[in-house]
Amino acid sequence: MSFKLDKPAMFSVDGYKRHSKDVNNKQNIIASGDITMEDVDFPVHGVDNLGNEKIMEPGKDYNFPGDIVLETPLTKKEMPDFDEGTKGFKMGGFPMIDGTASHLKQKKELSEYEKAFAAARERGDKTFEFEGELHNTALEGEGITFHKGGTTYVQDSSGDQYQYRPGGRKDRQVKGEDGIWRYESENK
Repeated sequence: MSFKLDKPAMFSVDGYKRHSKDVNNKQNIIASGDITMEDVDFPVHGVDNLGNEKIMEPGKDYNFPGDIVLETPLTKKEMPDFDEGTKGFKMGGFPMIDGTASHLKQKKELSEYEKAFAAARERGDKTFEFEGELHNTALEGEGITFHKGGTTYVQDSSGDQYQYRPGGRKDRQVKGEDGIWRYESENK
């Protein structure tokens, strides 16, 4: 994978440091995968010769797997927002993890529950068991009905869950003050 240059560019030693002769270039090429943003006053997009991308924040150091990095300063429109609460940058409302520009490229490790849920949905199952408990595969806004034993379970599109037991008993699932979900009878 390669990167695109706006025009032919020469290698830069100091990149976008405030006193660099290259600070006003549209792009700089750095002949190293080790980049320091010390004395740089704005975020810079970096992409190495292997296609790895990062948004680099002022004052931090970055290491790319490749050995050549194309640097492009971000325009106001492209510039991430600084979040005072987390003291980090956000782009499009999403936190930038490890300086990565695109939150879409960030790979989130799925929990065991999320893996089981995804596998059951992929198979077309309405339910799956996880750690000895029955769970449904409905997403938010979807309704679902399934049966287990003599009980019918219903989740309506608002997310409320009910179970209908033999003899006409209807129970609604509620979260207790202790944080545990339980079914409480609506036939009191």
